[in-house]
Order: sequence, then structure tokens, then C-alpha cells
Amino acid sequence: MGFAVEMYFDERTERALRDLRGVLTAAGVKPVLDEMGDRPHISLAVFSQIDPDDMLEELEEFAGRVEQMGITLSAIGAFATAEAVLFLTPAMSRELLEVHGEFHEMLAEMKWHAHAYYLPEKWVPHCTMAQNVEGEKMGMAFEVLRKAFRPISGKIVEMGLVRFRPVVSLGKFLLQGE
Repeated sequence: MGFAVEMYFDERTERALRDLRGVLTAAGVKPVLDEMGDRPHISLAVFSQIDPDDMLEELEEFAGRVEQMGITLSAIGAFATAEAVLFLTPAMSRELLEVHGEFHEMLAEMKWHAHAYYLPEKWVPHCTMAQNVEGEKMGMAFEVLRKAFRPISGKIVEMGLVRFRPVVSLGKFLLQGE
């Protein structure tokens, strides 16, 4: 079991991301993310263990200070890990880096430790499209996504805490905005 703090997109952007996942599923890529109950997101941090009630309290306060932000998912990538992850990555913005940095400052004050991949200067912001892609299907999945993908612009409007495998939402909070 693990936990993640995630940032969520506006409804239109989320629908476009789910549609892209559907293109992969139609091409024969196992829809493991949808089976797990995964909502398209960008993770700020992942943890092996935390006190969910304490994190929810801190996250509600943190989210209440964060403005909704524009985002453009502009590139396709893959992590060369055992999990075989295919993802979209956003064009980097000052706002995205600041929110990530401020969140990790709050974690340091609370003496909470996120997985190393999510630490400042190591973090690769991404929205997972497929995970655990069978070895022989990774090239095909990448090509299918490449053909179907066009940059997606939208907003990040919410933050939440999930427990995973399967994904269970423990709480979510709207960001400041319109």
C-alpha cells in the first residue's frame, strides 16, 4: 500500500486524457489504470506510509493557498523502469515548479519523506497514460499514442490524497480560482 498527493485537471482536460487512454486500450494495451480506479493526474509526492488524517489536514490548508493554474501537456515520454510507464509531460511553468517546491517545503517542516523520484530537482512531472505495458507492446503503445496525441491545454483545479492499489480517494480540495 502507498499514498500519493495528486493534482487534478479540469473536466474537459480529464475527458481528453481518458479518451487517449481509450485509444491505447482499443489498440490492445491493457487498461490497468482504469481498472485500478486511477484518475488522470500529476503527482506531487508519493509515500510508502503516512498518517492520512494528518496529511488531509495539511493538504486542505495547502490547497487553499494554491491558485488554479494553466497547463499544457506537450510531450510523450516513458520511464525505463519495471513498471513500464508511458506518460504525457507538461511544458514546465514557474507556477508548477513553485507549487511543487512549496509542497515539499511543507513536507520537510512536517518531517514527512516522499519517495526520491518526487523530490525537487529529481521530479519529472507527468500524467500516466499506461502502466505495466508488456515489453513487446511498449513500442506499439508509444506509436499509437504518438499518432493520436496533440498537445492538451487546460487547468489544474484540484488536489487530493489517494491510497493505492487499488486507488481510493481519501479526500480532495479545490484550488483557488474562478
